[in-house]
Amino acid sequence: MTRKPTAPVSARDPDALVAVGYVMRAHGLRGELRLKHLNSNSTILLECKTLVLRKPEQTAEARTIAVLRSRREKDDVLAFLEGVASRNDAEALVGLEICVPRAAFSEPAEGEWYIVDLVGLAAQRADGTALGEVLDVVQYPTIDCLRVRSSDGVREVPMVEPYLVGVDVKGGFVTLGELGDLELEEPKKPKVKGPRPRKPTGQAPTDDGAQE
Repeated sequence: MTRKPTAPVSARDPDALVAVGYVMRAHGLRGELRLKHLNSNSTILLECKTLVLRKPEQTAEARTIAVLRSRREKDDVLAFLEGVASRNDAEALVGLEICVPRAAFSEPAEGEWYIVDLVGLAAQRADGTALGEVLDVVQYPTIDCLRVRSSDGVREVPMVEPYLVGVDVKGGFVTLGELGDLELEEPKKPKVKGPRPRKPTGQAPTDDGAQE
């Protein structure tokens, strides 16, 4: 099961919450939980003493819980959290997103960066010509892409050359190369508010596409 982090944030706010995993399921009868990292190479769920649980894409009901103890099991983490003492308690948390403050991340090595740090950066050409802004990072099984908004629309830019030429998080920008063969995203259709129109009984559908 693959889950994409929601509500990405910029590294400019160290207190902002970043999704790093989710609660997979209850483990055993004593309240232990099986947790899954979004990044299979990460160890942050083992390192943090507190975790923030929330429903995906919702921040109003975020809940901070202390980690009593945790251990790795293959690619997952098994953990006991404060106040979770039974299987029923654990099952009530299944599916919740696990977040930590951006400040909890260790400092990346020279020339490295966290994907979440790219969100909000300016996009430009090698000569400094402005192209737009990085809206998000989309992680596919075979490649990661930047969603870049330019004056003519939004494109998914593969994070490999010749499309992504360079990243300067401290400078606040990414450098892009060839974009001519990348398609623009289709604009989302606005949601219709209120009751859906209905045709009178026995009347054929009109040209506006209203259906029963």
